[in-house]
Amino acid sequence: MTDNKDFTKFSRRGFLVGTGGLVLASALPTKFASAQTAPTYTRYNVSSDEGLAMLDSYKIAITEMLNRPPCDPHNWYRNALVHTLDCPHGNWWFLPWHRGYMGWFEKTCRKLSGNPNFAFPYWDWTEEPYVPDVFFDGVLDPCHDAFIQSYEVFMRDFRNPMSQFWDSLSPAQVEQLGLYKYDSFDDFWEYVESIFPPPGKARNLTRGNSGFDEETQTAVSEDTILEALSDKYFAGFNNTSDDDELKYKFVGFGSGPADHHGMMVSQGIIEAQPHNLVHNIVGGIFEDKTAGFMADNLSPTDPIFFMHHSNMDRLWDVWTRKQESFGLPTLPIGSRLDKWREEPFLFFIDDNGNPLLNGKAQDYEVIGDFDYGYTPGSGESIIPKRKSKGKVSRSVKVFRSAVTAASALNFTQLSTRNINLPYTDFRAAVAEAATSHVAAEITIQPPANVRGVSFNVLVNPPKGARNIGFDSPHFAGAFQFFGTHRHSGPITFTIPLTKALKALAKNNKLGIDMCEPLEIAVVPNTKGITINSLEAALESVTIKIF
Repeated sequence: MTDNKDFTKFSRRGFLVGTGGLVLASALPTKFASAQTAPTYTRYNVSSDEGLAMLDSYKIAITEMLNRPPCDPHNWYRNALVHTLDCPHGNWWFLPWHRGYMGWFEKTCRKLSGNPNFAFPYWDWTEEPYVPDVFFDGVLDPCHDAFIQSYEVFMRDFRNPMSQFWDSLSPAQVEQLGLYKYDSFDDFWEYVESIFPPPGKARNLTRGNSGFDEETQTAVSEDTILEALSDKYFAGFNNTSDDDELKYKFVGFGSGPADHHGMMVSQGIIEAQPHNLVHNIVGGIFEDKTAGFMADNLSPTDPIFFMHHSNMDRLWDVWTRKQESFGLPTLPIGSRLDKWREEPFLFFIDDNGNPLLNGKAQDYEVIGDFDYGYTPGSGESIIPKRKSKGKVSRSVKVFRSAVTAASALNFTQLSTRNINLPYTDFRAAVAEAATSHVAAEITIQPPANVRGVSFNVLVNPPKGARNIGFDSPHFAGAFQFFGTHRHSGPITFTIPLTKALKALAKNNKLGIDMCEPLEIAVVPNTKGITINSLEAALESVTIKIF
């Protein structure tokens, strides 16, 4: 039986909590409100003249930090290790944590570069689906001799200083690291050893081969970005009950709810698609199952990390301004907004090298004192030219596949789930002129080693087909894990379906008039490495119409 829910039926309390977040954001002083006044600092497109000039200052700051001793919190690798220690992925703290991490490090770069106007440029990979050529020059390339080229040298220089840092942690910091299953310094350092790239493999893409593959091009396409930006909610719950049978924990623009930011639970389109796939294609997974910096949790070692995440933050800003224009909530909705805001972020370092031991998610729900803005980039077309005066639909309808046993994922056959969608809703959603959007939330039990596997998603795949091209209307997209994580349990990835569904409907390949169920298929594909078996399972598929 298909389980379906309509988010227009929020509890009164849950709805008021959600809109209260919007009122609070709007009531902040003008300095803190998005796009209200001209910001002090501007984040430019990385390929603009202004962006390229910022990169010259960035190189000065990078060189300074690479030359600092390992005991200095402003050493380049010490900053990257903050990400290794504490970075959330697959939960609703993903965006605010990265905003705080980026914002404080930007202030540090401003100080060390000597440029009082410095701000991180953003890499608009929708317009430039390749590594810009400038990132193969000097210290913008992690393969440059100024960077440490082997784990042995890194261990010699950094293990003892990091052990001393560990011994200085507060009880609250130690408790946080326990949530990541770092029960001792040795646990943490063992993980660091497992993700440090071998010599010559700091980055996958090269000046002669800088372009994205087909899956990543789909993930960064304008269609995908606009689908992500169209989501009506950040994340939340559809009522206040603690009974799992009575609530629906849903994934939104900001990924999905979790108990703490050390959990990986679910990823919205913006995280599951451009974030993960750009990280992986730039860093690369090699035949020996090792990875370049960008493909794992030492990713800030690669200087392009900050341009990638500047674009992610820019898209959050675009989404926020879109929400404000339509009178929609900009923060998580439901009874757990306070919990979301109170989540501790305890490992950031300020521009004077001091630890920030009392940080919380609410500190970064708006750009605030970081006081930067963005020049226009991809996705801006989602924002109406005039603020909406009419009533905007808040409806989000959810249809779950029937509850069945998890099916094994392997490389030789499709794993499928069928979802029965109401005729009227389905036909309206895939009409050529439809303004609604459709996405699939796909839950899998991940393999023990997630490196080197891409999971391709197909809609109503042709019976008996052995090969389906990336240009086929049946291909909706792919999802990949970013990095290796110390977690267990199923994880949900969100894939946009609107483009594929409309193309199939136009060619009469959906069976809507026959009231046939929608078939979603998942098939893993290796990414340049040899994997003989894959211990992973498809658990469920949920279709969301919004």
